Amino acid sequence: MVLIDGMEISGQELNNYPLAIPPLDSLAEFRVQTSNYSAEFGGNSGAVINVASKRGSNEFHATLFEFLRNDALDARNFFSATVDPLKRNQFGFVASGPVFLPKLYNGKNRLFWMFAYEGTRRRQAVTSTTLVPTLKERAGDFSGLPVTIVDPITKIPFPGNVIPANRINPVGAALANLYPVPNNTDPSRNYIGHPRGVSDNDALAARIDYQLGARDAIWGRFTKNAPYDRGVGQALSPAFPGFDQEQSDNNLQFAIGDVHTFSPTIFNELNIGFVRFRRERHSLDAFKRNWIEELGIKGLSPIPFTWAAPSMTPTGYSEIGYSSNNAVFRWVTNAAQIVDNFSFVRGAHTVKAGLTIQFKRMTTIQWGQPDGTYTFSGQFSAPVPVVTTSRFHALADLLLGYPSSYTVQTTPFSPHLSYTDMGYYIQDDWKLTRSLTANVGLRWEYFGRPVERDNRIASFDLATGQQVFPGQNGYPRSLVDPYYKNFAPRIGLAWHATDRIALRAGYGIFYTPDVINSYRQLAFQNPFGAVSNLVVRPADPQNPLPVFTVDDPLAQATRLITNNRNGMQRNLRDGQVQQWNLTLQYLLTKDTLFEAAYHGSKSSHLMSALNYNETNPFPPQPPDFARIFPYPTAG
Repeated sequence: MVLIDGMEISGQELNNYPLAIPPLDSLAEFRVQTSNYSAEFGGNSGAVINVASKRGSNEFHATLFEFLRNDALDARNFFSATVDPLKRNQFGFVASGPVFLPKLYNGKNRLFWMFAYEGTRRRQAVTSTTLVPTLKERAGDFSGLPVTIVDPITKIPFPGNVIPANRINPVGAALANLYPVPNNTDPSRNYIGHPRGVSDNDALAARIDYQLGARDAIWGRFTKNAPYDRGVGQALSPAFPGFDQEQSDNNLQFAIGDVHTFSPTIFNELNIGFVRFRRERHSLDAFKRNWIEELGIKGLSPIPFTWAAPSMTPTGYSEIGYSSNNAVFRWVTNAAQIVDNFSFVRGAHTVKAGLTIQFKRMTTIQWGQPDGTYTFSGQFSAPVPVVTTSRFHALADLLLGYPSSYTVQTTPFSPHLSYTDMGYYIQDDWKLTRSLTANVGLRWEYFGRPVERDNRIASFDLATGQQVFPGQNGYPRSLVDPYYKNFAPRIGLAWHATDRIALRAGYGIFYTPDVINSYRQLAFQNPFGAVSNLVVRPADPQNPLPVFTVDDPLAQATRLITNNRNGMQRNLRDGQVQQWNLTLQYLLTKDTLFEAAYHGSKSSHLMSALNYNETNPFPPQPPDFARIFPYPTAG
């Protein structure tokens, strides 16, 4: 968890990864607490990074910086004739001072400002090698190769091992020509690619501090972080240019705070903040080029936001097109936060109590493969009885237009989830004696279970083998029961036994909720999105016949399998981690310190994903062989 001026900047989609990251030079100090921290901090069982931003002062200060990294001293990749291009610039400035308007206002000792900007620009290429079809092979000419290409329907070899021009499917030929032409003489890797990636980021932060009398210090801060990336993303093959993904973020944080001093020993700190995270990912061809219409593929009408080249993978070749691993989506999350900490000192006690409340909302629209994903195994153009196939058979299947499988998502998943998290604590740092201090605290936390605005989520009942929906059979709207028993005691002791010996010990319980990704899977299934998946499973695997064509993949709609089911345990408990430690320090000399430490932890109720529909490892054997699943109708 990352806190800036006491406000969380983590995002719900990315495993609580910090998103609204300010420029580095706008930070004054930070503290990393890895374990056994006080009851003030929660919502996480891992480290807490607490950052304080810079504030202005009575003097004007400014810093300007530029950092350059390039390929001037880089070595050449073994497979490349030249050094891979690299240029990275990181630049920015920070300025601060009092608010001063000549003849109008002088903010010395009262009103201060700080503004910082940091930009990053990176252009980098990486060499990658792969295998692509030759021009001869793309024309259907497999003569001279140690394979036999047969007619998928009659199973008779084509004369001369050449597919007649009138048998080549125009869409299949167009897909084959997505591959670039060979540019290397090595027959095992006849193409060397240098796809170039772009990575930019603009981050800025502004802060105002106002001293309102002797008792109140008011501040406000704004942060914006806008990374942009263009490249192969998570593509299965990084070699081919032209099919990149484009991903852009717009992360914002607003925060205001007031520190009110009631007396020298009593004060209160109130912070209110808002974090917004927006991320889009799509093909470079989005809104520009409708590949489905251009190629002539029937039955699909993707919206401009999802336009991309279909993904295609013939066996033996690398994936080409917009990768099936690069989903198309728009994520938006909003989180409003209230944090209040009240402190007072009385005698040997320093007591602190407070609360954190977060109202979170997440909107998603996401497609897996909106333009379709084809595979070609080569099973149809291989001689019967089919035992093995080669990459040439796979390419022949492509040219003839007979896929082995096809997947497309025509309707997106679009959940609108919301929930509330709360945490309350009290902490007492008690100086028992001059040499012994006890830190005792208790925190209570509640992690809300997300509900969907239109109840478009479902879980799976293992007992009945059926989907369950919000409000059905006594299920709550979130499909997961709330849990109110997250009590987290924290205890610490520090004892200075002598001038040379110090002993420290601590114990605490910490809770870690599951990130919202798991809950979002309840909406990422049928019937909330239309995913079509067709796999050819021939009645006779040694004499397979085509079922559908590359130009009309949805013609056999009745054969589509779309029964994947996701679910969550109804009585889910939040993850719990117990931590304890013991540290001994001994000052050997004024310059030498000996330290011995022990740290232990125990985790319970951690989230895990299980497949409850795995096939029976000991199914009936021939002649009654069958794959046996606990839930045969589910995916």
